[in-house]
Amino acid sequence: ISAWNAANPTNQIFEEGTEMQQKHEIAAFLGNTLHESGEFQAAREYMQCGDNIVVGGQVLCKPCASANFDWTSKTCSISLVTGGAYTDPYCNSALTPSTDPDGCACGPVAEDGSNSGYVPASELFFGR
Repeated sequence: ISAWNAANPTNQIFEEGTEMQQKHEIAAFLGNTLHESGEFQAAREYMQCGDNIVVGGQVLCKPCASANFDWTSKTCSISLVTGGAYTDPYCNSALTPSTDPDGCACGPVAEDGSNSGYVPASELFFGR
């Protein structure tokens, strides 16, 4: 929020309009966030990053097919990383973060060299 407001002095988040309008904006934001995150349980999309680890402060994701994802333990038995890379399903040269559906013109993400089946979360596009 601070970074956005610093870069957009004429379009501040939660700081424009009347106090009631600001409260409405915060309520709408929290309501949408609650819904889109599975009641704050899904910080990342499960199939791309439901099985994740943190190594040296970096989040690594194990992309997974629904059939191989254990919803109870949030673990993936078979990673979608093949040939040392993962192609994000949101990658499409015709899509951008502002198109509908959202996406990005990105390419395969290289597998983490020390953690088989995992890729850096920072290199994935999340539709939420």
